[in-house]
Amino acid sequence: MRIKGFGGIFWRTRDIDALKQWYNETLLISLQEWNGTVIKPDSDNETIFSLFKHESEYFPKEQKEIGQKAQRICYGMAL
Repeated sequence: MRIKGFGGIFWRTRDIDALKQWYNETLLISLQEWNGTVIKPDSDNETIFSLFKHESEYFPKEQKEIGQKAQRICYGMAL
């Protein structure tokens, strides 16, 4: 079985503009006005990549805690 995609990657951030600029300059990922983009390596494969304000209520509180733990792990790896 081949995995075609995994829905999306959603990051919370305190500074959306700075992170958008970093992704654009470092990884050449341009985010649109809605603070996201669709990554589509194949015609039948797409993943949403989107940034959210840290205080956003878009995700339920339970998911917010999981996302914060993942962020700390990723930031630790980047340092």
